[in-house]
Amino acid sequence: MKNKQVKNPVRTSQWQRLLRLVFAAFCFVLLTWMAFNTSFQGHQMLYQQSYQYAKSLTEQLALTAAEPLEQSNKPRLGHLANQLSTDSSIQSAAIYDAHGTAMALSEAFSPYQREFGVTQATPGVSKLSQPIVIPITSLQSNKPIGFARVNYLPQVAIDDSHRYFHEVGRQVLLMLLITCVFTWQLGRGLKRWQLKRYFRKKAKQLK
Repeated sequence: MKNKQVKNPVRTSQWQRLLRLVFAAFCFVLLTWMAFNTSFQGHQMLYQQSYQYAKSLTEQLALTAAEPLEQSNKPRLGHLANQLSTDSSIQSAAIYDAHGTAMALSEAFSPYQREFGVTQATPGVSKLSQPIVIPITSLQSNKPIGFARVNYLPQVAIDDSHRYFHEVGRQVLLMLLITCVFTWQLGRGLKRWQLKRYFRKKAKQLK
C-alpha cells in the first residue's frame, strides 16, 4: 500500500538548514582560499612582467651605449640615460665604464644611501626601487667595457594593471553577493511552496 502521508517540512527543515549551513561554510572557505591564491598569483605575475619590462629597457640601453662608451662620448651617453629616465617607471639610469667610473647619470639620479637608505635584510636593494644591472660589451671585440644600471619602480610600473586587477575582483565579489541573495530568495520561495503543499495535503486528509 502506497504511503500517501506527506512529510512535515517543519520537522525536516532543521536537518536541511544544518546541511545548507555546512555546505555554505565549505563553499565560503573554498572561495576564500581561491581568492587569496588567485590574488597572490596575480600580484606575482604583475611584478614579474614589470621586471621583465624594465630589464628589456636596460638591455636596450646597454646595447645602444656600447659604441659611445668605447668612444668616451659622455654627451651621447648622458642623452641616452636621460631619454630612458623619462619613462614613469624608471627612477634613474646610469652608465659606468669597466673600472666602475660613472660616465653618465640621468638628471633624476640619486644615490641609495643618501636618499632612500639600504635595507638590512637585502643589502644593495632599495626599499622604494629595484636596481637592474646589465653588462655592456664591445661591438668589435665582444669584451665587457662597462655596465648599465637602471633603478625602476615596481609600484609605478604595475599601478594601472594593479588597479584594474582589484576592480575586476570587486566586480566578481558583487556578482557573488547578487548570486547569494538570489539563491537565498529562491530557497525561501521553495520553502513557502513546500509549506503550502503540506497544508493542502493535510487539509485533504482531514476531510
